[in-house]
Amino acid sequence: MVSELGYGGFVAEVLSGLGVGLGDEVEVVRNGLRLRGFVMARYEYGAPDVLVLKLSNGYNIGVRIDASTQIRKLSSAVAPSFNPPPPAQPRENLPRVMIANTGGTIASRIDYRTGGVKPALTASDLVSIVPEIAEKANVSTEILMQVVSMFIT
Repeated sequence: MVSELGYGGFVAEVLSGLGVGLGDEVEVVRNGLRLRGFVMARYEYGAPDVLVLKLSNGYNIGVRIDASTQIRKLSSAVAPSFNPPPPAQPRENLPRVMIANTGGTIASRIDYRTGGVKPALTASDLVSIVPEIAEKANVSTEILMQVVSMFIT
């Protein structure tokens, strides 16, 4: 569980001992400073003794963890899920539109292990997020590839 987050050594031992995983809310006290945030995966080239937290203001922060640092688990994460609604029924009087999936920024999510992005949504997922499109056209989707633009040559 903890090794999948990119943590090792002392930080991994502490997190494992507390049953802390990705997205769990923790309170960290270090040198009198009290921080509260959600555990994020550690960037693979980051310092091994740093715990990465997502703060309530949306910023990420790295906290150096040593034997004097106190960590308390406040709550467990709820795994996110995406359940798209069923596709709209085609209508005879509307034009047909095909949306081709090629990956790209709009369909990507950050990979906190590497700091980069990776494709996470398909064209079908994006169409389901905007159900009003079915009032304008009969939409079909197809995945051609899932490559972010910086990797297309």
